[in-house]
Amino acid sequence: MYPRIMKSATYGRWIEIAEGTFVPSVTTMISGGTPMSPWLLEYIIKQSKGDYDKYKTQKSEAMLIGTRIHQYIEELLKGEKVINLEDELDGVKKGLLCFKKWFEEYKPEIIAVEEFLYCDELKDGALRFPFAGTPDLICKIGKEVYLVDFKSSNQLDPNMGTQLSCYKTLWDVNHDVKIDKLAVVWCRKNFMGNGSRVAPKSLFKEYNYDPKDVYSCYYQFKKFHGTADGVFNPKPKVEYPDELTLDVDIKWVKK
Repeated sequence: MYPRIMKSATYGRWIEIAEGTFVPSVTTMISGGTPMSPWLLEYIIKQSKGDYDKYKTQKSEAMLIGTRIHQYIEELLKGEKVINLEDELDGVKKGLLCFKKWFEEYKPEIIAVEEFLYCDELKDGALRFPFAGTPDLICKIGKEVYLVDFKSSNQLDPNMGTQLSCYKTLWDVNHDVKIDKLAVVWCRKNFMGNGSRVAPKSLFKEYNYDPKDVYSCYYQFKKFHGTADGVFNPKPKVEYPDELTLDVDIKWVKK
């Protein structure tokens, strides 16, 4: 039954790791515990042009592209063949070509794909690491173990290092095989051409592990979204049914 994911009516995505014990996802924690990047704010203003509905539509398409790229990469890493791409968005096709270019150049040996991580260890009566997350790939390149995330955005978020550091923190506490390096494979949906001129090194960006960023992000998030005693109590998002029927007998009477 546990852990289970819960979408909050107030903020982000949460994981209930035990009855009544909630922790935020890493991405929820970062978005609520770090300032918005100036380039992202500028991008939102530029794209919306005063039309927020238009911006939401563009954001939804960008999120769809990212989701589809991740789904296809997971299939490829399992040795499956991705088919019927002719009807896919160009951004998806371009992102997959970037991934293919990177993978065939670096030839990573796979350790784990999309493994959900959390920590239920206690320290001084509280959770040692009160957040949860799912890194895209753990692999070995040469003699070093990499934690890799796939990104399809037009620009890489400056908080990317914090996200990767959070994942490393969770992985290392759960596994004997420790992470040596953190990196992003930039599956760019906006590069030009068919990918033949894309240099693999330009798609692979490494980040430094910084535990201070992890703790700073968490405490900022807790400050704004936790209770006075630091406990999280998110309200579940109301799920409305797609279909509706009356679960009682319908009786008619004569006029």
